[in-house]
Amino acid sequence: MPSLILEGGTFRPIFSSGVMDALLDQDIMFPYCIGVSAGISNGISYISKQKGRNMQIMEQFRNDPRYMGYRNFLRHGSLFGLDFVFGEIPNRHIPMDMDSYRSYKGKVLVGVTNAHTGLPEYMDGMEADSGWTMLRATCALPMFFRRLLWTGENITTAA
Repeated sequence: MPSLILEGGTFRPIFSSGVMDALLDQDIMFPYCIGVSAGISNGISYISKQKGRNMQIMEQFRNDPRYMGYRNFLRHGSLFGLDFVFGEIPNRHIPMDMDSYRSYKGKVLVGVTNAHTGLPEYMDGMEADSGWTMLRATCALPMFFRRLLWTGENITTAA
């Protein structure tokens, strides 16, 4: 089956975002997308057919301390401002087209690490909640994030 496999790496996947924009230009939609961290976070824009969205986010917010910075770690236990990245940006600044996302007919898997076993698990990206809990979890790097605990629909941080 043709698939799109997306790597993580903070800002590194911006190259892949350009490739996904080129795929959208050619009306090429893969029926299976899987990824981790920033890769699948960027892939969500591809799945919702929002060409240029990832580059717009990078251009507008990469130097914003609410996006990434040590102050976030001191305040929230995370290098990234998770509420800003997965709350304010998609809900207010550069809106996520949820109708287009939900109309995607393919399969989306989001790779996360089980905090208890240390083993990878793959979650159905089409079951994403409005707070993008699974994207928060896939981006959670040990030492740079407090442990994220997911209880079905809610996420909390643990010291």
